[in-house]
Amino acid sequence: MTNALRLSLISLLLILNFTPSVSLANDAIYQRLLDRIGQQLGTSSEIAEKFLIEVDTMAITIQNNFEKVASHKTPQFKKDNLVQETIARFFVNRNAIVQTTSLSRQVSQTETVGDYLTRLAGMSRKYYTTVKLLFDKKYFSLGDIEEYYENGKKKFDFSVAMWQIFIGCKDANSECYSDATKKVFHMVFKYDNNVAAWDFKVKAITAELKQTMRLEDYKQMRCRWAPEECEGASSDF
Repeated sequence: MTNALRLSLISLLLILNFTPSVSLANDAIYQRLLDRIGQQLGTSSEIAEKFLIEVDTMAITIQNNFEKVASHKTPQFKKDNLVQETIARFFVNRNAIVQTTSLSRQVSQTETVGDYLTRLAGMSRKYYTTVKLLFDKKYFSLGDIEEYYENGKKKFDFSVAMWQIFIGCKDANSECYSDATKKVFHMVFKYDNNVAAWDFKVKAITAELKQTMRLEDYKQMRCRWAPEECEGASSDF
């Protein structure tokens, strides 16, 4: 495994409300993390490592799909196909809930993932000329894994927290709206012995108003956690 992937997985594993990427490539630390996840899963550290790699891959793919669905650069027909593909591949069903927040609203809004992605895909036509939805890929964390049974079959659930950046501009002469929100992806999964792989699905995406802030405030907070990334560096967003 490359050091880059190991670093990504270590930052995924750290169970904190918000976890900056850590500059660790220590085999002993990584092995302890695998052992802990293996214990929570009731399996070996080797299978735990496969689990982590699949979580990492899934998280990045979902992020990329959401970004493309929102982007004004993606043709509408591709957005429509991507919405259907994303729901079928990654969500329990079209009615999985998604919560959204805004700096201009006093409460969060709840809708189905089908409605959310359809609305997200149409923003660049109905509300804004340009739309960017980005995920800060250096900052996300994995919560505790919990075991439960459904219809006599063992399953697990856990959550992955990511920071989402939204930027919408109506035209070149108007002020853009932007914010940063901590999104929590609640997932269920099981191990499929037939294909020797984990089967993951997202059952909900939640967000809180207290975890929504101006983009400039998020950038400042990010720099406090990782000042070495901000010194003389241009922002990713």
